Amino acid sequence: MHMRLCKTADLNAPRGVRGVKLSLKTMSMNRGMSGRPHPPQSIGALAWQLSNRWKAAVERAVAPLGLSHGDHVVLAALLDARRRRHIPCQREVAEAVGLSAIFASKLLRGLEREGLVDRVPDAADSRAMRLGLSAEGLRVAEAARAAVKPLERQLAAPLGTPGGAKARSLAETLRALMAGLER
Repeated sequence: MHMRLCKTADLNAPRGVRGVKLSLKTMSMNRGMSGRPHPPQSIGALAWQLSNRWKAAVERAVAPLGLSHGDHVVLAALLDARRRRHIPCQREVAEAVGLSAIFASKLLRGLEREGLVDRVPDAADSRAMRLGLSAEGLRVAEAARAAVKPLERQLAAPLGTPGGAKARSLAETLRALMAGLER
């Protein structure tokens, strides 16, 4: 069996959750929506499906915290920077998570409005701002990480042990595919 991603309006979403509800519907492994067998899918189609399903699973895990998947990714990057004792600028956050500067800015403004992110002037560049987690942002980022970490272990279980040969091979392949898109 595999799952099909369904998108519906979510009128009961908690505050801060973007108003779309993603759910997974069970489908037969070898049959499309029509019930007829379908040909093998392209790598691009499989990557898109995996990305959407993974994102939907993470969205469900962080929704009780009022976060979207994008919010979680940005907060996780700021949490990692904090642990390295680094205070990144917006460009660094965007690059770290693979987002456009415009989309990262939109997410960061929303997180700042929610009181989760603090912006402070850059001492070396008066035009730039440095970003960090507020006390509430730190609490929420750690809670999101605690919710997502076991989910990621579960989702990656078919690869065997974390850091094992299959997981390392897939990670290398994904990095190579992403590098090809950056050319």
